[in-house]
Amino acid sequence: MGAGEDSPPNWPVNHRSGSLRWEKLAQNGGWLVMGVIVLVGLLGGWGGGPLSDATARDVGSGLAIEYDRFSRATGQNDLRLRVPVPNGAETVAVLVSASYLSDNQVESLDPEPSEVTASEGSVRFDFLVGEGAEVDVTFDLAPQGAGARSGWVSVPGGDRVEFWQFVYP
Repeated sequence: MGAGEDSPPNWPVNHRSGSLRWEKLAQNGGWLVMGVIVLVGLLGGWGGGPLSDATARDVGSGLAIEYDRFSRATGQNDLRLRVPVPNGAETVAVLVSASYLSDNQVESLDPEPSEVTASEGSVRFDFLVGEGAEVDVTFDLAPQGAGARSGWVSVPGGDRVEFWQFVYP
């Protein structure tokens, strides 16, 4: 036996304990990485869980949005808005950033807007309202490509509610 080899005296195969330590370290590191990936997935880091579900709001106007921080390019992505209805109003308007809409294809919109107007930097959606304190609006979106994106939503006269998403390929 040469220097650096510590085989027990009666073992039929020579081995180096140093290489076995590195192999064990690599194996344990692999298990750790796999465990972290599974944990992040269970918490919603890959979409659909506590890390993914997010809410943002403008306290002044009462506008609230719910969205997924993480989604897939091949999946569907919902943007849900709760829009307060001013007393006596027959319509409410919502402004959505044009850059965010260009990153997503609008599959459906519930309820249907009575009017849609595009301007520089935003798209305005007007909705007829009935009785109630707020209107729930749902955009069903299909992401167009992968990567990080940001957007904003506001009501006329209110502050922008900004948000970001990451779309996995």
